[in-house]
Parts: sequence; structure tokens; C-alpha cells
Amino acid sequence: QWEAQGAGSTVLGAIARTALFFHWCSRESADPMADYAVGRAEIAGLAAADLAGKQELVVITKSDMRDESETKALKKKFEAKAGKGRVATVSILDDASVKQLTDTIVATLRAA
Repeated sequence: QWEAQGAGSTVLGAIARTALFFHWCSRESADPMADYAVGRAEIAGLAAADLAGKQELVVITKSDMRDESETKALKKKFEAKAGKGRVATVSILDDASVKQLTDTIVATLRAA
């Protein structure tokens, strides 16, 4: 499970300047939702990080590691938290999913 390493001023500056914030959640994890919650809480605890005005994209990585129906169910759970259209799945073994993720990132940045 992910452990906080602390965020220095460089990280805070990058967060402050970004229009799109990514959360990378691996299907290898026993509980990707908990990992997401830990990451969100860690960042929210940084006063200078102000995520309220940032667009968020949750990327479920290694989507090939579990059954497709389980991954679809997990995507729906993430959409309930982050919003519909704000969650993508990707597997490095699936060129179509990599292309779809790239297209989603480009479309999201253009809309920002």
C-alpha cells in the first residue's frame, strides 16, 4: 500500500500550477478505493494544494490483472467518487486502452 513520503515545496508548486490532477490506482492492489482515499486525504491535508478547482482523472492501471467484470464494477465505484467521465482504465498490454486513455487526457486538457 502507498505510504506518504511528504510533499516538499516543489510538489506543492507543481500541484498549484496544474489544471489536471491524476490518481493512478493499480488493479494489483487489494483495495484500490482505499489507496485512492489515502492519496486524496494526504493531498487534501496540504493547505497549499487546493484541489477544489482542479480537474481530476482517476486511472485504473493494470486493468488486465483482474476479471473484466470486477474492473467495470470498480470503475463505477470510482465514478461515484470522481464523477462520470473522470475515470479511465488502462493496460499496457492493450493498445486500444492506451489510445483511449491518451484521447481522454487530451480531451480533458482541451476542455480545461
